[in-house]
Amino acid sequence: MDITDAIKKLEINKKYPDTVLSGFKTLDEFTGGFQKGNLYIIAGKSSMCKSALVLNITRNVTVSQNKGVLFFTLEQSSEKLCNRLLAIESEIELDKICSDKPLEAYEWAKIELEVNRLTEKPLYIDDEKITINKLANYAQRMVEEHGVKLIIVDDIHRLAIADELKKATATREQEVSHNVRELKALALELNLPIIAISQLNKGSDNKNPYASKKPILADLKDSGSIEDEADMIMLLYRPEKYGFTEDDWGMPTAGVVTVTIAKNRDGNTTAPDKGLKLKFIDKYVKFAEYEEDDFKSFGFDALPNSTFDADTPASIRLGSRMNDGGGSGGFPYSNFDEEPPF
Repeated sequence: MDITDAIKKLEINKKYPDTVLSGFKTLDEFTGGFQKGNLYIIAGKSSMCKSALVLNITRNVTVSQNKGVLFFTLEQSSEKLCNRLLAIESEIELDKICSDKPLEAYEWAKIELEVNRLTEKPLYIDDEKITINKLANYAQRMVEEHGVKLIIVDDIHRLAIADELKKATATREQEVSHNVRELKALALELNLPIIAISQLNKGSDNKNPYASKKPILADLKDSGSIEDEADMIMLLYRPEKYGFTEDDWGMPTAGVVTVTIAKNRDGNTTAPDKGLKLKFIDKYVKFAEYEEDDFKSFGFDALPNSTFDADTPASIRLGSRMNDGGGSGGFPYSNFDEEPPF
């Protein structure tokens, strides 16, 4: 980060002192950050990086802002989530972290450093299948005991419904609508922002023109009251996943994720063809600011963290689950007697 970016980030923090910021100035300058009492929906088709974006936001809130985040991961295990967080923070390829591929000594050193850093951060992960009522009770306790400032739900369609409510919610759409209303009520009650991931209908892919591939509000799956209750809805789109190599202006689409602000109760929205752009580095599951200069060559890569020395000697072994206790933020301290987790 150069001095100009640092000043801009300081200006955003001063302008919105009571909000939780995404950590991406492109989003924060347009949206004003995540406001207390608001429900935010991040939606998209499969492979549009929905989970990756909320995890990067989680990283920015806990690591950069040192604010507590309660993350309900209903789609993947906490171990997988932590592996992805390590890839983001260490800039070691996720494939190497999760497979039997050998790691270099300096890569073990980077992982050890990041595990130790992350154990001190206020991140709380829950991967149990849970009803909205149990989620609300647990969230209230975590706010009271740990001062949580942001709640993430990945994803809303996997939230269970209590047995006593199943007769009143005969259809899946009614179940989702009930859960959305409860999440909005919880955001107001706890006076904090809640971000929930939503899917899009599969049929929304059956379109031919380039512009119509971009998601719209009508594509929301089991929408019901999602559009009504949400304070903001962000729709994610990756043109390269549909085989488009250039956008409408001739810029390369590799690594580009477009965020359309389709609904904004308290501000402006963006048209599908004028969404906010972020850069996605697939191998690290990492988001960064979009800069046109990054895409004028044949590709891009992330710069390595300057704090690491490739010649650093190390022999490191980490525990197989990184949120089974030990650290104040949900990550344990590493155990040198255990086998590597990957």
